[in-house]
Amino acid sequence: MRSRSDILARANRIVVKLGSGLLTDDRNRLAADRIRDLGRQMIQLRQAGYELVLVSSGAVAAGMAELDLRQASVPPGSPNSRPVPPSARAN
Repeated sequence: MRSRSDILARANRIVVKLGSGLLTDDRNRLAADRIRDLGRQMIQLRQAGYELVLVSSGAVAAGMAELDLRQASVPPGSPNSRPVPPSARAN
């Protein structure tokens, strides 16, 4: 079995998956320091010649925190349901 460093040495492109848990803090707000650190690491990879593809589910968590929403989907009529503000609706 090849080691991770062997695989990376032969790679041209790296897919970076950043989930909500990595991009947010314990209060579900964006973790700016962590995001800055990840950005620096990605810059180093680009400078080393790698092509990067960034995939993130963190945008949903960021939007929910900004809109003060607790979860992405709440069944209508549940105790936590409330109207979705127009800014949070997909058009």
